[in-house]
Amino acid sequence: MLNINPVKKRGSLNDFLLIIPIIGIVAFLALYILAALLYPGGSQAFPKALSYSWEHNFFCTLLNETAINGQPNKGQIFAIMSLIFLAISLTNFYWNFHKQYPLSKLLSNLIQYTGLVSMGFACLLLTNLNHDFITNLASVFGLIATIGVILALYQNKKQGLFVFGLFNLFLVVLNNWFYYHVDLMEYLPPIQKFSFASVLIWVIAINLTCYFTDSKKIN
Repeated sequence: MLNINPVKKRGSLNDFLLIIPIIGIVAFLALYILAALLYPGGSQAFPKALSYSWEHNFFCTLLNETAINGQPNKGQIFAIMSLIFLAISLTNFYWNFHKQYPLSKLLSNLIQYTGLVSMGFACLLLTNLNHDFITNLASVFGLIATIGVILALYQNKKQGLFVFGLFNLFLVVLNNWFYYHVDLMEYLPPIQKFSFASVLIWVIAINLTCYFTDSKKIN
């Protein structure tokens, strides 16, 4: 028999845990934009460009000490801070998700630990380890955690959020399709940004739903 985690009654601590990811995502976006504004330029498509291109640059480009055009990257520190804020926010989301809905112990642990491992690997992007290898590991574990959340939303009859989650899974497949086809790689940066934004909006929507709607049902 499945060991079902009971939904915990709303309280100040639980409400705070729902707000942390939202605050962290907003901080991530603000720092990301600042890092992009300070990035001196250069992309795979246009190495001598003089600014960050939302169409041609990847987020990870902002983490480099030297820009692609050879100039020192003044936005690096803000990009690093944005990644840290994002990792903390999503770790909090995955780790505490089981407190919002009744889940089996297996599904709860799956979401918690794969989400934690995913964000741990994401932080390794700040090291000199192989970028593609680390990105793939973070993506795989993040995908497992996200599928777990989608299953939980389905089990708890959150149809809108469930469909939104399926849409994000489609975007993940689309990203991989473009990534592994060299002739499509040039179109990947904007698709990545759109996909990333969609996932973050989904996370915010889940937490706001728990905060404003489900809390009223429980209290």
